[in-house]
Formats: sequence, structure tokens, C-alpha cells
Amino acid sequence: MPNSSPSYYDTLKRIAWLRSGVYLFHEIKRVFLDSGKRDQEMVDCDYKTLDPFDCLSEKSSECYEKQLQALDSVRCGTCFRRTLEIGCAEGVFTELLASRCKTLVAVDLSRVALRRAATRRIWGDHVSFDRFDLRQESIAVKFDLIIVSGVLEYFHRPTVLWAVRAKLVHALSDGGFLLIDTTRANPVVEDAWWSNLIIRGARINQFFERHQNLKVVSRDSTSICIQTLFRKIP
Repeated sequence: MPNSSPSYYDTLKRIAWLRSGVYLFHEIKRVFLDSGKRDQEMVDCDYKTLDPFDCLSEKSSECYEKQLQALDSVRCGTCFRRTLEIGCAEGVFTELLASRCKTLVAVDLSRVALRRAATRRIWGDHVSFDRFDLRQESIAVKFDLIIVSGVLEYFHRPTVLWAVRAKLVHALSDGGFLLIDTTRANPVVEDAWWSNLIIRGARINQFFERHQNLKVVSRDSTSICIQTLFRKIP
């Protein structure tokens, strides 16, 4: 007589399906609760303490090193003419980037973070800091390098990601480079069947890869981040 009780494998499948459904519900809720903007008090609250995002940690240093390796591989010993760093926070990576740029504009949503970044060291005339909201504001000039690190994860609505991707590509000079660095999402979210609709983690990088004017130059990753360097093609 065949065993009619559920097998261990079937039980695991049901649990995995349930787990995926729970995460889907959570992500849909985030989409609908996303107001489209973060007020100034909320953003600055993140910086009640120094280094709230562990930018000085060993794992973050590993991410920065991989970003620099990718950039050094394409600049051929010369400096990037005009660079925009979106999400500069307290200026940890800005400090590593500055010597590689003729002009560097570092921006963030938090005024507290920008004040700390600006006083981190003597930067020189080629580095400037400004408040900028990638979701709400336009980019008025063209850059030959744009870096977006630890920012796109906060855009929960796919329509916002579509608009931001178009904005970033438009702001790149032909032949310019775009470096995207995103934080890994829970594997259940990144590997789910619905993850191409609700874009999280590594799926963000893959979403940018599908733009017709972006060509992948290099990819890399660590235990906490996924990095893709693109070049804009006409």
C-alpha cells in the first residue's frame, strides 16, 4: 500500500512556498506604503550616530576596493573629467575617489551626512558637496562617470526605478561610465518567481543591464554588495 502521508520533500516545498508568499506580502506592502519621498527629519535621523551604515567596516572596505579596481581598469591612468557620486554619506568612499577625478560632485539626501563629509578633510577646489534627491530632482549636466552606491535599494516602487534608470542614462555622456553598487537582498526575495516585478538586491543590477544604451564592462560582488560597471553606448 503506498504511503499516503506527506513526504519530507513535499513538506519543505510547502514551507518554501509559504515563506515566499510571506516575503511577497511584505514587499507589496512596502510598495504601497512608499510615499515617494523621505522627509528631511527622517533622513537625518539615520545619522544620529557616526557611521550608521558601517562604511568604515571591513566588509564595506572590501566593496570599496572592488569599486576602485573596476574604475582603475577603465580610466587607463588618467582622471575622470567630471564625476557625480550619488549617496556619498559621510564621505568615506569620496575620499578614495577624489584623487581619480578632475571634478567630483558628491551628493546625498542628508544634510547631516553632507556636513560631516565636507569637514572630513581639506578637499580642494575640485570636490564639492550638495544635497540631492535622485527620486525627485533632475540632473542638469552631463557626467563621464556616475556612481550610485547604497541608494537604489530605497526605491521600492518599480515605476520609480524605471524613471531613475532613464534619468541616470540621460545624464551620462556618450562613452561615460555608470557604476551601480547595491546591497544584497534576502535570497528568498532575489530568487522568487516574482522578483522581476518587485525589483530588489541583485535584480536591480540586472534591471539596469536590460537598458539598450548600457553595456556591461564588469561585474563583481562580495557577501554584502553587488557591483556592476556600465558604459553608455549611443
